[in-house]
Amino acid sequence: MGGYRSASSRRLSTTRRLKWLRWRSQQHMIVPEDRLWLMYRLAMMTMLHTGCFGVFLDSTCSTRFPLRGRQRDIFPLSLVAGQEFKPESWTTQRWALLRLFVNAVIGSLNWCYGVKKGAVGPICRTVVQQDVVSRIVSRCLNFEQRLQEPSAGSWEAFTPDWVDLGERPLGPKYGNLQAEAVDVLPCAGACDPSTCLPQEVREVVECEGLMFGEAPAGLDAYEGVPPEDREQYVKLVVRQLRAGQLGLSSHAKGGGGVIAVAKPGGKRQRAVWNGSRVSAAAAKPPKPRHLASPTALTFLECMEGRTIRCSKRDASCWFDQLALPKELQLWMGRPPVYLEELCSVGDMTKEGIQKHMLPGSHTNKDLVVPVSLTWPMGFAWSSYVAQEFLLDLCNSAGLSEHKVLSCETTTPMSFELVFAAATDDLMIFSDARPGVTQSAANRVDSEFQRRGAVRNSRKDIDDEVSATCVGVQLEEGTHLGVPPQRCIAMVVSLLFVLEKAFASPKQVHQILGVQQWFDLLCRCKLSVHNKVYSFVRDPLDTTGRPCLV
Repeated sequence: MGGYRSASSRRLSTTRRLKWLRWRSQQHMIVPEDRLWLMYRLAMMTMLHTGCFGVFLDSTCSTRFPLRGRQRDIFPLSLVAGQEFKPESWTTQRWALLRLFVNAVIGSLNWCYGVKKGAVGPICRTVVQQDVVSRIVSRCLNFEQRLQEPSAGSWEAFTPDWVDLGERPLGPKYGNLQAEAVDVLPCAGACDPSTCLPQEVREVVECEGLMFGEAPAGLDAYEGVPPEDREQYVKLVVRQLRAGQLGLSSHAKGGGGVIAVAKPGGKRQRAVWNGSRVSAAAAKPPKPRHLASPTALTFLECMEGRTIRCSKRDASCWFDQLALPKELQLWMGRPPVYLEELCSVGDMTKEGIQKHMLPGSHTNKDLVVPVSLTWPMGFAWSSYVAQEFLLDLCNSAGLSEHKVLSCETTTPMSFELVFAAATDDLMIFSDARPGVTQSAANRVDSEFQRRGAVRNSRKDIDDEVSATCVGVQLEEGTHLGVPPQRCIAMVVSLLFVLEKAFASPKQVHQILGVQQWFDLLCRCKLSVHNKVYSFVRDPLDTTGRPCLV
């Protein structure tokens, strides 16, 4: 006969059992409540769906041999077994899931080192090996914590639309144009960047013949606007006409469609002009100078006991603030609109329409072509021009180029005051006393005002030890990491491809591009992509095919 159990004991046992079953069932959810299941699935899918690599992970260093003699190398490194390295606060059940992920990381390092398939590891680890495994476990725990942080609606926009999330709280990332959701300046084109350009560059951007001397015919063909977006497109054109961002012409020499891209958060959109064909026909642009990247941020150093502080400034609709030379305006056309649409949908009068017509154009046709009067996002030269204007602005504010963090210049000897610039983003760093970056940012604010440039003050960061810089997170002023929203978006996207084992080079290229950006924090990681490079050789190829071997 079994022992007696009280009613409360049975209820408690039932509750624990139900809680355990609910937790176990999460492994089948696209995005489980306990994000540790994502790490477990990633490890399992890697072992099951990656061919010889998966076999290697599943069979190598899982058994151990007595160590004979002195082991000078870290590898081969034995896999973690049982309760080794288990944090005290973790349950045995959750640790078993994380341990599988930890072992997948250890196995991957063995693979990179060249350990043979089926090799065994030492029973007793050396002091150095013990330290290495401790660091791996610590990094895995940190990654698990990052996956747990993001809430619904904060990370979905970082996944491609073709990744099945079941439901996207904020809708798709591309398409579904909403005119009022697009940021439009009250007065566009108020800044002339030409004076900041080198003379030889200025001669090209102000001469149609030098910029488009060898352009082929047919660049004035446009992608059609989807019927469901037509009304919103016309409303957006009217808003941009009134802001001075666009003008109207009876014809254009080049053009492209307009793509609506959701901004992080899902409430605002960015209207991107597709200038791929016009860019291909233009002269080759110079490389933007001192463009910030994760690699440039890794040059930051601070002494023990000190922290890096950061102030940030962001230009509002930066490209729209930069006036485009008149010689290039007819090459930046957008899908045509009917005069009747401008009147009925946009509430414009014929006299109002005539005011926006470029010199030499007329309205004796039913259709007119909106053309950009500012450097458009989507044209190959725009990034260079925007970067040059920002660098010139920084120089006038006392941030000279010998203080810039860049992959193409010598790293500054002192980090008392340095900066990084990324097109419309300015990041100022200091390892000195509090207030140094704030003082420099104030000088930048004054220079923005003097030049008539508009800042997005909602994105201002003033002398903080934590900030997101070019997509990378400065944490507590001591180290750089991947933002939690990006972590979960990358894992979910990768799991989707692993489960389908079928994707196009363009789709894989989208995922690879994001991972490569964060791999710049540790450039040696880029060496593991040698196989996938051949698969994505043509990033425009949309033909689906098996993508795992």
